Amino acid sequence: LSSRNDASRTAGARGGTILAAMLAALVALLWVGLTSSPAAAANPAADIEQCRNGTFASPQQCIDGAWQTGNAGSTNSHYREGDSVPFRAKLINLSTSGSHTLVIQYDTVDNGAHAYDYLTSYNRTQPAADVCHDITPCGGGSSAAIPADGSIAFANPSSAQVAGAISIWNGSITNIAYGSSDPAGKRSVIVTFTATNSTVVLAWGGHIASQIDWGAGNSAGSISGSPYHMR
Repeated sequence: LSSRNDASRTAGARGGTILAAMLAALVALLWVGLTSSPAAAANPAADIEQCRNGTFASPQQCIDGAWQTGNAGSTNSHYREGDSVPFRAKLINLSTSGSHTLVIQYDTVDNGAHAYDYLTSYNRTQPAADVCHDITPCGGGSSAAIPADGSIAFANPSSAQVAGAISIWNGSITNIAYGSSDPAGKRSVIVTFTATNSTVVLAWGGHIASQIDWGAGNSAGSISGSPYHMR
């Protein structure tokens, strides 16, 4: 898995190739749209990171420096098809009054193959992932279930979307819904929440499409390079 983050309100998530059962995915640019009402004193902003979980020979826990806005390549990360890549978003300068909205959009199809097919919990593949380890304040964690995506039609009739949740610290999630006008090959998840602090942290996982669900040649391992994104 590789990814990069280019600015305070953008972050990376691209997928790439899988050799045998191992994903050498490239996570590219993730754009996060953030709005709030009423406005905070300073402009709201977000930093998004994914976890470098180390190599197969030397796995690393998702804490401190393992959360990166830069590349997470084959020399420092290992993910397979069917895994969930952990992401976290640190949101700053939020008002503690009113409601806020975080919109996450991801490429579900690229070059005819499935990429990130849905979102899951941030700690599904990395159970010991610690989102708050190097962020202060970061307390009162809770989560809200990700609703089933009725637009998914797996090639394998016995496949099903893995249940998961989006988690939040220093706030409460009040609603999670899918976008109603996404372009072909893209999907968006709209997270509405309130803040108890001007800094809020949210976390989720990006599920890497597997040939078990989509058939040989139709999953993330069939996508070469680093063309698919989460925004």
